[in-house]
Amino acid sequence: MAEAPLEQLRAPGILEQWSTTRHDIGFYWSVGMTGRYHLPASSPFDSAILFGAVHTLISSHAPLGVSLVGENTAAAHFVQLKRIDLREVVEFVRAKDLSERDDVLGEIISKRHSGPFNDLGKLPLWRLYVVLPPDEDIADAGIDIALFLHHGVADGASALIFHRDLLAALNDPSASSSSHIINVPRLPLPAPLESRLSLSLSWWTIARALYQDIFPPSTKGLWTGGAVTNTPALQTHHIPLVLPPSTLSALLSACRMNGTTVTAVTEAAIAKALFGVLPADGNAEQLTCSVPISLRRFISDSDSVMGDFYTGEEHHFARADADDPWAVARRIKKELVDKIAAGSKNLNIGLLRYVSDLRKYFTGKVGKARTTSFEVSNAGVMDGKIDAQSGWRVTRLAMSQSAAVVGSAIEFSVCSVKGGELSISVNWQEGVVERGFVEQVVALLRTEIDSLSSSSSN
Repeated sequence: MAEAPLEQLRAPGILEQWSTTRHDIGFYWSVGMTGRYHLPASSPFDSAILFGAVHTLISSHAPLGVSLVGENTAAAHFVQLKRIDLREVVEFVRAKDLSERDDVLGEIISKRHSGPFNDLGKLPLWRLYVVLPPDEDIADAGIDIALFLHHGVADGASALIFHRDLLAALNDPSASSSSHIINVPRLPLPAPLESRLSLSLSWWTIARALYQDIFPPSTKGLWTGGAVTNTPALQTHHIPLVLPPSTLSALLSACRMNGTTVTAVTEAAIAKALFGVLPADGNAEQLTCSVPISLRRFISDSDSVMGDFYTGEEHHFARADADDPWAVARRIKKELVDKIAAGSKNLNIGLLRYVSDLRKYFTGKVGKARTTSFEVSNAGVMDGKIDAQSGWRVTRLAMSQSAAVVGSAIEFSVCSVKGGELSISVNWQEGVVERGFVEQVVALLRTEIDSLSSSSSN
């Protein structure tokens, strides 16, 4: 007897369509976040504990129990899954020795961000990879749990919520389950962003957008990497930058002393590093940074909800100002504060309702210059319980994401653990910038952050 069709849920909202369309045409694949989990003392790793914890999360977060059908049509909609076989979405990878663990993890991140979610309509919109060191090293080295989400159903903050709740579930003795089959509960799928915020636009905002579309601002001296390209198929490269707890602590102190924030000073440091590598030949005198901004502060009870709740903003940098990163960081902080103080009106995502054909919009960008140089996405801070005397702990959290065909030349994804490490994942598209160039930028960025951090003790 044929199984009954899956229950149809709602269609993707306007912000969700931004990512479902990109996924369908191969212009963006996924958002990811990896946590380094340490087991309770003297406890061997048991997949039943992880499966039980994942079961708890699926029973708490509706987006983990849905899939998507008709992604390539105007009738795309989410569907409610009945069952999930964790063997189809959770993969265990064993590193041969501890020294290769980070390389194995890096390969997984690059590969997962270089391909689509398959079996839409049958499997959920997430995948989990567990990287295990040799058994004798697990007690001290811990395990890495890498989550990858379809951006059409969840944002970077959602990935942090997943890991926060996963840690709590792992520390719940009742969560253990040896079953790999999960009967998915029927949970209401969170309403899309436009149902929670008005996203109203003034006539001035609309008129300015129309004017800039017809008469684009000058890009003389603005570096944005290679032109938008979708050939070959989108391949994401990845370099991790992990800074120790002492550096993060010193950087936080230096930010307080200089009246700014980690997000703002990170933008300033990246701009300085880019200017330090780019030739001063007149073609790279300006940089533009794309910054996703969470809108959860304007949505009640959203701190524990997985979904897409963000907008974007742009910040501009001049080579002439790069030598004073603290002054630049204070300016960026003010721009961020002013943007947030303006509330949920006149957000650029409100303009999406006026884009009649997103596929045409994206494909029409191919061959043209990019509009932004780099992106800085800060997912925030997670309490990993690193000082707990018992139970599971998380000592590292690293956000990553697919390169965007229509997006910045280089993406910097920032995340940290309270009292722990600061992780900056650097991603870019094959053919847009060269690896050697990015490696130089990352090396200068590390040096600059170390220098800025040391200013807290001067």
